[in-house]
Amino acid sequence: MRTILLAALIVPSCVLAQNANNPDCDNAYPIAVSSGSVPDEWVLSNTGDEPNAISPAACTGNGYSDVWFSFMATASALTIVHDGRSVDAVCIEAFSGTCGTLNSIGCTAGPISNSALPLTGLAVGNTYYFRSFQTVPGGGNTRRLGVVRPITNDDCAGALDLIPSPNIGPLTLCQQFTTVGATQSLPGCGVAAASDDDVWLHFTATAAKHTVVIAADPPPIVEAFTGTCGSLTSLWCDDDWLLDGELTGLTPGQDIYLRVYSESTVVQSYTWFGAGIGSPPANDECANAITIAVNEGPEPGQVYGFDLETATSSAVNNYTTLEDVWYSFTAPSSNLVVEKVGSFSLALFDENCVDGIVSEGVYIPLVLDALVPGTTYKLKAGSGTTAGLRTRGFTTNDDCADAINLAVQNEDDPLEYTHAVTYGATESATACVLGTDDDVWFTFTATAPTIHLSALADGTALRYELNTGACGSLTAMECGAVDFNFGTVLDSLVIGTNYTFRLWTNGSSPKPLRVALAKTLSNDECAGAVPLLPMTLEDFDPAQRTEFRFATSSLPQCGAAFSTKDLWYSFTATAPTAALVLQPHYIDYELRSELFSGTCGSLTSIFCTDERQTNYTGLVPGETYFVRIYTNAGGDTHLFNHQFYAPPANDDMVGAIQLMPDGDAFAHPMKPFSNYGASMSFPQVACTGTPENDVWFYFVATDVEHTVGADVGSIEYEETASTLRIETFLGFSTIPDTLLANEADLRYQHQRHQRIRARCRRYRDGALLLQHERSACHPHLPSVGGRQCHK
Repeated sequence: MRTILLAALIVPSCVLAQNANNPDCDNAYPIAVSSGSVPDEWVLSNTGDEPNAISPAACTGNGYSDVWFSFMATASALTIVHDGRSVDAVCIEAFSGTCGTLNSIGCTAGPISNSALPLTGLAVGNTYYFRSFQTVPGGGNTRRLGVVRPITNDDCAGALDLIPSPNIGPLTLCQQFTTVGATQSLPGCGVAAASDDDVWLHFTATAAKHTVVIAADPPPIVEAFTGTCGSLTSLWCDDDWLLDGELTGLTPGQDIYLRVYSESTVVQSYTWFGAGIGSPPANDECANAITIAVNEGPEPGQVYGFDLETATSSAVNNYTTLEDVWYSFTAPSSNLVVEKVGSFSLALFDENCVDGIVSEGVYIPLVLDALVPGTTYKLKAGSGTTAGLRTRGFTTNDDCADAINLAVQNEDDPLEYTHAVTYGATESATACVLGTDDDVWFTFTATAPTIHLSALADGTALRYELNTGACGSLTAMECGAVDFNFGTVLDSLVIGTNYTFRLWTNGSSPKPLRVALAKTLSNDECAGAVPLLPMTLEDFDPAQRTEFRFATSSLPQCGAAFSTKDLWYSFTATAPTAALVLQPHYIDYELRSELFSGTCGSLTSIFCTDERQTNYTGLVPGETYFVRIYTNAGGDTHLFNHQFYAPPANDDMVGAIQLMPDGDAFAHPMKPFSNYGASMSFPQVACTGTPENDVWFYFVATDVEHTVGADVGSIEYEETASTLRIETFLGFSTIPDTLLANEADLRYQHQRHQRIRARCRRYRDGALLLQHERSACHPHLPSVGGRQCHK
């Protein structure tokens, strides 16, 4: 698989930036001082294998792999902060002066993961420096740093306001807070000495119930108060905070205070967190019910989504739930279905919400058949979380005469489904299996001898009966089960003849249906071979899969004994070489391919293999070839991707692709290339092994040293293991003897602006990923597949 030399970055804020190379004071990266106590943006840096610019001064212990930053003071007191995620043994040291004459003005006390360094006595307008370094040797860590102002909500009187919102939740929290620089206001509600960094928030109640949502890692301690700052009454304290907590029995206009802190007595330990206050939704009570549009057809109506997280329980005489929301609709007819999108309770009430008429549990929809047209009703949804509801009408195709006409789609897999329902359906006739009390009807005109029926019923298995003749005199042809994963093949059809079939759930509760008809495989035989068109790496789409589900056998197997359900493809050669890449959906699936010349009536087998990546050689440009692909026994439903490649543009020296050296020593994303379909264009020289194919690159030296790196693999699919060689030449020539006379040493002291040509050769076809790094071959550089230091 593809190796990527960049770490995944996770930050607790909404904005971040990437800094340049900053291994010493002279290259210190400038950081803007944030407007508040939370960084406006985090600056990222990775120590990698950076050297130590100076020995520790005010800091204790040893210092390793430091990176440098600078900032211009905007106040006399500022704090350098580090977010502390997934990093330990980190120290921060700050300096005044200039890079030639630095004076240490502060250092974090020890190597703790979320260190912060408060600074006082700064001169506004002066530039200061700081370095972040680890206290253990080897490796490197990605750090997220910022320079912030002191907090203003260290005490109750400075509590920051939160505005209640009905849509608050962890995914929408971008209002960030911190306990950096906070001091103790009150003893901790769990451990008395642990609230040394408590900060304060405040909100004004707008309803009887509110939800406090605070997202932090690790979880903080949260305590809620009512009253005034001089006279507070604790409502509750949660020392095992997960995400949210409820405040009930509130009075609109009441002041609520929240105290948040990290449970630690370490002075420099603090937390970052997002906070918000949830208020009840607008339709929390019957009187404020939201009016919904009613859909009368079998298609699903509009989904009305809701979140019960901040809802309250309504005071009604029955069908009580812990929390609920309300909807209103006017009945267009006596029949209606209210479906659930999610898991929750649902009850129907009259317009005034006095009498509950009917109720259903967490999964079952409301099937209503005694509504009074023109009457307004209310729906109460509750006892769930995030969910939604929608409406549908009863069936419109309950009898043969009302059968829905389906078009046969000209695709191997249907692109569109027709909606239907068994709500309100009745039994039309007996059949070959029992349970036809909810059958619905469809009709179609055959466009091929075999047609694929796909029918889904919300995870419930369906039964079908296929008929010929008119509705009054039907003759049953087939009867059985429809697999909701793989569908059913209707065969022995006469093109142009009209057929009728019905579906039912075999005694299950009424369900919504999706039904489609599509042609079966067109490339099951050589005559229907699908053309293979040359593609690039960027064209690969993992969603475009093919399967053997409805394939049949065309020819005896080649090679080892395999099942012979096969599919056919063809291509016209444009060069003596080409490549076929097969990728099964599951890595342990076996695939085999066979290459033929000739015509479908007279085929000559050229090549048979179970390799997933095959380089064809000796092709005649302009000649058409056929490819048969099949799977192992039991692989009828195996899914796979196939890609066809013509020779790459850089197959020869004249097409060499230019690579741009990167500007620093940090690892950078590799650029994807491949030698699929490449030929051998150059004799072997210093590299070991026997090459099969090669591709060419060149770069212009911008420094005295460069490292050429390459890795084997694809980010999209599993690659066959193979060996990679890299060969480099000094100069720019397409004459073999000239290049051979100038084979380059990767440690050679290049003059700037000289052209260096690099060639990658492999034993097998595959995707290549190349990068340049501004360093010599180095024992601490990551060892990726195929990277070598050459003589």
